[in-house]
Parts: sequence; structure tokens; C-alpha cells
Amino acid sequence: MGTFVTIHVCGESRLELEAAISQAFQELERLEALAHPGREGSVVRAINQAAGKHPVAVPEEIFQILVLSRSVSERSGGAFDITVAAVSRLWSFLDPEARPPDRELLAQALDLVDWQSLVLDETARTAFLCRPRMEIGLGAVAKGFAADAALAVLKGYKILGALVDAGGDVAVAGSKNGSPWIVGIQHPRKERGELVARLEIHGDLAVVTSGDYERGFVREEIRYHHILDPRTGEPARLCQSVTIVGPSCGLADALATAVFVQGPEQGLAMLRKAYPVYDAFILSADGLEHKSAGWERRTDLVRVP
Repeated sequence: MGTFVTIHVCGESRLELEAAISQAFQELERLEALAHPGREGSVVRAINQAAGKHPVAVPEEIFQILVLSRSVSERSGGAFDITVAAVSRLWSFLDPEARPPDRELLAQALDLVDWQSLVLDETARTAFLCRPRMEIGLGAVAKGFAADAALAVLKGYKILGALVDAGGDVAVAGSKNGSPWIVGIQHPRKERGELVARLEIHGDLAVVTSGDYERGFVREEIRYHHILDPRTGEPARLCQSVTIVGPSCGLADALATAVFVQGPEQGLAMLRKAYPVYDAFILSADGLEHKSAGWERRTDLVRVP
């Protein structure tokens, strides 16, 4: 899934913990094989190749991701959209020498971005992209979903606590030998490892941070990053980072992207209305902090000087 995954587990039997970790990584590899659009035989690849032609039968796990994605697209007014993949492929965010794509090509790709043109048949459990050349990409949701799946595997073993970190998508259960798990929020304008704050996590919770510092390049003093606004095809400009906490890492992953695109005011309003059990800590484009009403009740946030 294009990132490093780290698993921490606490318990009384080393053999039990090693077996749990091994099984969790096998589950991650299984899900990646289904979800990676570049993998031969992946379901996402099959859906993209069948665009405009015919529906594709989808396994339960991927279908759940597609249903979740459609729901967040609808409730966010299209700020989250997995069909933005047609635009994403025009950007080269891993190349520091890259440049923005040609405007005409970008406009053509934007015509292929439409979450409502992904048709899901829940009875037949199929997915169909209505128009040729449309694509989906699950990069903004699959990591969180996979972290949830890995944590579920770990819970099937005799553990006292666990933390799965899939590149900033963190799923936590229990405690760290009786102490809270600590999750850092990266400072978006400082070196990697320099934090804005640390969260103390008590019990089961997901924490996901999306930021404009992960992948991108700078041209003529303008920062171009990988979190695209599906409505423009350009990097979203209203936030530096968004941290979401809530019960599901998969949903928190999608919401972090949606809120990042919407910006603090609209994003927090969406959470209040549609996702009241999820809370957000936002650093807006001007570096100011914005928090949902329930943030302070849900988390112990310690700022880093």
C-alpha cells in the first residue's frame, strides 16, 4: 500500500504474540493483493479495466470499502472521491523535480471524476464504472481499513494491547502494559519526527492524520501535494494537516481526506452532522488550530514545545 506498517503487541506469551503479528501481516498482504490497482489479479485493477464495459464481482472486504467510500463522497459533497484516480496518475508527487500536469490533460481527466458513476449492486455484490477510462484508487481509505483488519486479527489472540500503524493510520486496542498508547501528530512544517502534539490513547480508538507534507514537490514557491480536491484536480489548499479520531480506522482515513479538502469550517460542520462520533484536530493553511467540540473529551493532547 505504498507505506511502512508497524505492529506493536503486548501480552504474556512471546510465542502467542509472534503468531499474532505474523497472522496480521498475512492479512495485510492479502488485502493489498486485492486492493492495489497495479497488481495483476487485483480486484481494483479488474474494475478499472472493465470501466464502461461490464460489472465486476467484488469480494466482501473490497465491497465494504467501496460502500464506505460512496457514503463519505455523498456526505462530503464530493470532497472525497475514489474516482479521482484518473487525475492522480497525472501528478508525480514522488519526484522532487516534477511539475504540475498539462492543463488540457488535467481538464480531460477531471471529466472522468464522478463518484456517482461508480455503480454498486449490493445484491450481486458487483462494482461498475459507467464510463470508459474511469478509474478508482483506494489510497485514501484502504490503509485505514487494512489497519482495522490487522487489529481484528490480533484481537483473536491472547493479547493485552496492540497498536497497528499503517503510515499514519493508527488502530489501537487495550493498553501498553497498563499505560496509554502514545500517538504523535507530525508538525507539517518541520522535519519528520518533530511533533505538534502527542495523543494519549486509552482503550480502543483509531487515529488518522493526513497532511500536505507526506508526498509532493515545490515549484516557484508553491507546494504541490498528493491530497487532491476531486472538484479541481489540484492539491487542496485549506489545511496543512487533519487528525481524525474515532472507532473505525477505515472511516477515519476517508474522513481525514474529506475534511482536508473541505477545510476547517465545512469539514467540522460535516462531522457534527454526519459523523458525530468522530472528532478532528485541524491545522489550517494559516497554521491555526481548529478542533471539534468533542475533541477535548475524547483525547489527552500534550503539545510539544
